[in-house]
Amino acid sequence: MHGARWLWLLPSLLFSLALRADPVVRIPVNDFPPWVVISEEKVDGVDVDLARDLLAYMGYEAQFMPCPWARCLKMLEFGHADMMLGLFRSPEREAFVKYVEPPYYMDPPKAFYTLAQTPLVIRSLDNLRSLTVGVIGGTLYFPDFDEADYLNKYEVTDNRVLINMLLRKRIDTFISTPVHIDLLAETMGVSEMIEKQHLDGAEASPSYMVTSRRSQYPQLHADLEKALTEWRESGRLQRRIETSLRRLHSLTQSVQNETN
Repeated sequence: MHGARWLWLLPSLLFSLALRADPVVRIPVNDFPPWVVISEEKVDGVDVDLARDLLAYMGYEAQFMPCPWARCLKMLEFGHADMMLGLFRSPEREAFVKYVEPPYYMDPPKAFYTLAQTPLVIRSLDNLRSLTVGVIGGTLYFPDFDEADYLNKYEVTDNRVLINMLLRKRIDTFISTPVHIDLLAETMGVSEMIEKQHLDGAEASPSYMVTSRRSQYPQLHADLEKALTEWRESGRLQRRIETSLRRLHSLTQSVQNETN
């Protein structure tokens, strides 16, 4: 009887706890070491560290949802996710996402990977005309390449597949981000079997955080722009990225030492 008299307080207590809980931001992630590293145990990576810490600074909680790249974009489009990291800007994407200014990272020029000691020379898009070029479906690389419909592009869903296809000579080359492929090739033990080539005049591209136009949190975009600007101006953004890169590099070296 004594306990029953307090039951009427339970709904109010639960409501109060719900109000105090940090809002959960849904973030689709695609395996892309060192930016996103997905294993059976956890989701890790530079973007994961950054999103988790930045959102906590803003009073939000991050929920990471692993998915293939194309599906990640669809989740943003239909409001099944709230934000994502690592996107290049395009008019097509502007229809369903809002880009968070400023960009949080300048992505180095893309590279074309070929078999080691290949006679192929790739210095311009014209050099690719007679080649089969592996790409990740739904990915933007740089405008001139993305718009080059005359090229024979072979789409897959994973960069490991591209490496294996190249090694088996099922494609002539593939395009990707050097820091990612160099790390991935090292973990696969094939670093000496492939090499990268750069186009003449290749430039870095700004990489953005984005929010879904159908996000459950209308204020999220403004909150991100405010916090990201503060972090960038204070140097905290660069320190966070560099710290994560060093940590993940150390982990990779430890794994390599254990397997050698």
